[in-house]
Amino acid sequence: MPEDTRFPITKHSRITKPTEIAMRHRLHVVLVVLFLVLTSVLQAQKIKVIVDQDARGPATTDMQSILVFLQSDKFDVLGITTVSGDQWVKEETQHTLRLLEIVGRTDVPVIEGAEFPVLNSKEESERWEAMYGKLRYKGC
Repeated sequence: MPEDTRFPITKHSRITKPTEIAMRHRLHVVLVVLFLVLTSVLQAQKIKVIVDQDARGPATTDMQSILVFLQSDKFDVLGITTVSGDQWVKEETQHTLRLLEIVGRTDVPVIEGAEFPVLNSKEESERWEAMYGKLRYKGC
């Protein structure tokens, strides 16, 4: 059998055939493609959040923080819960629903949370406001 002179054998080399080079090249291409696919999949996954907010509206920092989550590509808003805080929960829920309507995200559910503060009832707050003036924060 004649010796192939295209691939000379030296003391420190081994025989590398064209098919072996092609297989290594294919393996490198497959690994690069796999790496690119995996990194794009990992980057595409959004962080799932439920926003819990006393959503005093309109155009307050409460509403702005909700907008940050709604408009971000990094978060998937599963829902929004509202609680009594600067206003009573019914008002805050109405403001939140209107915000979602304005930004075209009526697909996000809104759930009313705690209506009454831990320490004060609505009647106690109204009685205090009648005697001393308006309370800025309706919560605890």
